[in-house]
Amino acid sequence: MRATAGLFVILGIGLVSPVLGEEPAPSATSGVSTTPVAAVQPAPAEAATSAPAPTPPAATPKQSIPPVTVTSQTPLTPAEKEFVSRGYRPEIRNGQRYFCRRETQIGSRFEIKNCNTIEALQAEQASAEEALRRIQSDRPGINK
Repeated sequence: MRATAGLFVILGIGLVSPVLGEEPAPSATSGVSTTPVAAVQPAPAEAATSAPAPTPPAATPKQSIPPVTVTSQTPLTPAEKEFVSRGYRPEIRNGQRYFCRRETQIGSRFEIKNCNTIEALQAEQASAEEALRRIQSDRPGINK
């Protein structure tokens, strides 16, 4: 039963996929042309007497402007290269260099973007290493 159902699914996909991949045929009744129309240029005599018509702003979807990423023009220090190798990406925000990484929150599938300066990342790393040393030194029988 499962094999038969699987066979029908595969055959259905095989028959439908060529139809879905084709461009739709233009209909003669739509009256809308899909070919671009060239702009009409005024004659040289008309151009001298008339001012150029203002062009209407293009309708573009509203997009957020991403922060500027650091290019090869700004050299990285060895500590910064270490964080880049760990998956951080350098970005410039308000004239200050931040290192950002997308991380998945525990208990969620959504990612958040964590950004910090190199000093904050190094302080965070040092405190994590200190906490690890403190935990290991408190337990008897470890590292002895």
